[in-house]
Amino acid sequence: MIGLYPTNVSNDPPKESAAHSSTHFRFSDPRQERIYRRLTLVGPGPASFYRDACLLMASGTLLDSTTHVIAHLLREIESALRNVLEPVMDRGDQGSGEKHRTRKKSEPSLRA
Repeated sequence: MIGLYPTNVSNDPPKESAAHSSTHFRFSDPRQERIYRRLTLVGPGPASFYRDACLLMASGTLLDSTTHVIAHLLREIESALRNVLEPVMDRGDQGSGEKHRTRKKSEPSLRA
């Protein structure tokens, strides 16, 4: 099939698997590591997504889809945070009618 596969890709097996390099990744910034640790409180998935996004940004590997993949990982993290925080926000909104109305107006845009 012509045109489906890049011509500059080696047929040699990778020296290190993606899973192996991801688990041994070291954050270059204490802030990134702090965010990662806090995301582990939400769950292992969001924390792994964040670590992988940091790995992709730091690796210097240029993929045509790097930006798209990182954006997708960040959307997954945002979704996990919303799933955890929405019940807390719902309980906090019960006492304030104005906040509740404002949130109801913005919900359609949040779900888009």
